[in-house]
Amino acid sequence: ANYEPSRVVEMPAVARALGVARVVAKDESDRFGTGSFKALGGALVVDELRETREHLSVATASAGNHGLGVAWGARNAGAEAVVYLGNQVSEAMADRMRALGASVVRAGESYEASVAKCKADAAEQGHVIIQD
Repeated sequence: ANYEPSRVVEMPAVARALGVARVVAKDESDRFGTGSFKALGGALVVDELRETREHLSVATASAGNHGLGVAWGARNAGAEAVVYLGNQVSEAMADRMRALGASVVRAGESYEASVAKCKADAAEQGHVIIQD
């Protein structure tokens, strides 16, 4: 799945503020080129599901980052992805998911509404839900 280890970043100012010798963080901000810090989890689940199914259609509700990871994973696994977004999610974020091949469904005014719509449609249409 084009996996490469993420880089580790030294954070000396944080270490000083905490009174410790050293603080390091894994930088997941550019995982798989998605610009999403949540890219790995959703992509990994899609990849594992793909190994057991001839045809795979996945769905998720997202406010952005998780949806990008699922969309990327689906594209690379040859699966279909549907991402449910509340109306508060920017069209620019929706376009990033579409650019990765996902179908985007606008589903109400909130994240909770998008979760409910995702569950209902998945039950009716046979999508496998990948939720963070």
